[in-house]
Amino acid sequence: MERTLLYYPTIVIRNDQWIRQSILYWDSIGSIVPYGMEGKLHQSYDIEILQREGLFRVYQPDDYVQRNQRLTSEFEAIIDDKYLLNSELPKRLPEPRPLGDTGKFMRDWLFEKKMYHRLAEKLVEKSLARREGDKLLMNPQLAMIYMALLAKHMANDDQERLTIPSTDYPSNVNLIYPNRAYLKRHSPARANTELTSVMSLSLHNILPVPIGNVQVADILRFKSKYRDELLKFRNVIYEYQGKLKQVTEPAEVKELNARFVENIQLEVKNLSRAFQGDRIHFILGTLRNLFAIDTPVMVSAMIVGLPPQIQFPLSIAGATIAGALSLGEYFLDTCNHQLERLSQNQYSYLYQAQREGIVFLP
Repeated sequence: MERTLLYYPTIVIRNDQWIRQSILYWDSIGSIVPYGMEGKLHQSYDIEILQREGLFRVYQPDDYVQRNQRLTSEFEAIIDDKYLLNSELPKRLPEPRPLGDTGKFMRDWLFEKKMYHRLAEKLVEKSLARREGDKLLMNPQLAMIYMALLAKHMANDDQERLTIPSTDYPSNVNLIYPNRAYLKRHSPARANTELTSVMSLSLHNILPVPIGNVQVADILRFKSKYRDELLKFRNVIYEYQGKLKQVTEPAEVKELNARFVENIQLEVKNLSRAFQGDRIHFILGTLRNLFAIDTPVMVSAMIVGLPPQIQFPLSIAGATIAGALSLGEYFLDTCNHQLERLSQNQYSYLYQAQREGIVFLP
């Protein structure tokens, strides 16, 4: 089944690095685009290329949000947390960030077409939002949470492909899937609700990705040429996650980690050689996945005693680079557990495109 990353929160993906990292390792990418706004995608030449190649998916929310009561109910429950409402509405609409600007500020508006009309009315009536043209101006955290939920539900309901919500705003994962410390500090009410543990896997300074000025067309040619190598690299991560899902004893984790490190060291070395052979400049990026395990109560026991990061060396172009992996615990409301694709398979929820390390030259 085709694997697609559904980007949020914006229509146009302005992070060139995210596009390159994502299209290299996934089959296609997409974004949430209301009817009549498809022309905005032409602001990105990279997206135009991917559309021509059939590698960019448009997810239209207009009809979807009007009939999805689960999305509306989940957002209404979240906005009852008063800590989210601790800042005033912005006084004006900010200008969109330029293409290529990877600054991580949160947008404080969204197009009203992306929201159920009665929910929009409710936000306006409660002074949580106000209308300016075709936009709803609101607290940046509320806007980000809503777009994350919308992407999650549209991904879950995509029957044609395996669609995974994705963003280059990784700091906001706690708003949807909080960890225990975050809950206690920011939202005691949610900390007392019934929650299901999910595991996070972060691979730091490990993922070979082209730098931002490498042309998308060159990446697609590389992807076609080294398809087997890329699939093998991806499958090493999937297989490791699959085995973590089935762990029944905490002692098993250390052995799994040792085997995974050996495998990923080899695959990073092989893939880096392929980049150098094709004279493509690349860096080592970071991947964060969230996924459920078969026995959620095991998550805390599995990670206790592990260091914050398990570091190991990577040999690339005659240099030794420090890579690392880390395992952590996040939470999912138990009442929504059966609705989450996250709870039903080993695939990731969040894909973090983050520039780390140095540029490797061919």
